[in-house]
Amino acid sequence: MNYLKKQQFRKELLNNLTSDCKVNWFKIRANESIEHAILKFRKAYELVKLGHEVVIEAKFRSGGRADILDITDYKIFEVLHSEKLADAKKKVLKYPDYLEVEFLE
Repeated sequence: MNYLKKQQFRKELLNNLTSDCKVNWFKIRANESIEHAILKFRKAYELVKLGHEVVIEAKFRSGGRADILDITDYKIFEVLHSEKLADAKKKVLKYPDYLEVEFLE
């Protein structure tokens, strides 16, 4: 994919998120466990150190909230600490189908 196409795709992807989503900002929710938050932070930190842009707790306008959205590689990371894989797979059905999903334990 050439640079212009990537920028157009990035813009479209960001437009599919709610307005409170910020790139490369760490966000935690009060109801998540510390273990979940730490796993999420470590993965996001690793991606940012590699030069990726990420959105933590990415909320899609169409519904659904991803733990980590890697805008650079068009990939979602879901942390499975307190969540079962079967429940996470149901959650993924709400995400745009052009995004790859990886589950982290």
